Amino acid sequence: MIGKKYQNLFYTAILFAGILFFWTSEVNAGIVAAYPKFPDTPLSSTYTMTVDGQNVPVSTYQGHSFVWFAFSGTANVKVTVNATVSSHQLSPRSYNIPTSVSGSDISFTLNQPRKLVLRKVNGMSEELFIFADAPESGVPTLGSSGVFNGASSVQSAIDSASSYPGGGVAYLPAGSYSGATMKSNVNLYLAPGAVLRGLTVRSTTNSKITGRGYYCCAKMQVYYNTNFHIHDIVIVASPTTALRTGFMLNSGVHNIKIITGRTFDGMDTEGVFNYIIEDSFIWSGDDNIAVGSGAGDVDFRKPSNTDGLIIRNNVLKHTATGRNVALFGGHIGHQYVRNVLVENNNGISSETPVEIQAGNGAPLLSGFTIRNNHFEDIRGKYLGIHSMDFFAWGGCGNGSISH
Repeated sequence: MIGKKYQNLFYTAILFAGILFFWTSEVNAGIVAAYPKFPDTPLSSTYTMTVDGQNVPVSTYQGHSFVWFAFSGTANVKVTVNATVSSHQLSPRSYNIPTSVSGSDISFTLNQPRKLVLRKVNGMSEELFIFADAPESGVPTLGSSGVFNGASSVQSAIDSASSYPGGGVAYLPAGSYSGATMKSNVNLYLAPGAVLRGLTVRSTTNSKITGRGYYCCAKMQVYYNTNFHIHDIVIVASPTTALRTGFMLNSGVHNIKIITGRTFDGMDTEGVFNYIIEDSFIWSGDDNIAVGSGAGDVDFRKPSNTDGLIIRNNVLKHTATGRNVALFGGHIGHQYVRNVLVENNNGISSETPVEIQAGNGAPLLSGFTIRNNHFEDIRGKYLGIHSMDFFAWGGCGNGSISH
């Protein structure tokens, strides 16, 4: 009887040890994917990087570098600079991630997904954008029902996915693809190494763009859509504002990375209801996020009210003039911009972190909540609130701001 009791205890201990080993292995899993470099530009000659000893390619664009990987548990990151490191800063500083320096190496450990900027390294202007994502979940598999290979024709894959009962997946494997037109009930999946060079997204329902690929070299204009979402991708090298969205319902962007750096906005949005911009990174020369810019197809001649907008948990990097977040209400079609929440964002360098501007007499900007945001290297005022004349953009007179 006693022997059986101890035998059960022994087996229980073995089971517990196995569970504990599995759990600790998962917690300390480290890097699970090093995503391919952006193919249009060379590797960085300033920075190299390893995560848990595995090399991660460092791409370049517009005088800066960026790197992209996924991990689980913890990740030990080592950045090697092409010179002995005498000074550096890892931003956002609000994350309080400790670093150590040994010669030309800067090391730190991550225990959750982060978007970081390694800057002010030896006084250099070239910065390193670090995109450390969680592993992908729900990755579609080629050959599965409802998953259509877009390697030979992106449009054919989109058409087939849209016609599939309940909606399907248009899967783009690694490779370069020209533009196409999005349709309803489609998950357009960009696999790691896929580069999509143009897409028209207009008047769709229940569609999304997902994956760990690149969208490049063309602005993305997303208008008149319901339940349209963009997840995870990198948008890079746009010749103008990288992403413009307008007249959207129950839609949003999640964990995207916009790298433009030019003297244009990163993302403009106007005329949206129940829209969210979250967990994303934007580097641009003008406003990182402009609400009510009146640009592109969503111009100041069209009614474009906004109600229910959330901007949260983003890292916003700014280099020229403009704002991390700009909230405008100054065009002929406006009646209101209201119920806007801006929270838990990190701004890295800005002329003005948040600016609210009302114009054109009629527009009412109301119901704004701005809380728990962190900004560093502010070049101008902390917060701008104005009632002003937008005549240069086609409006006239002043509006009002409340709450």
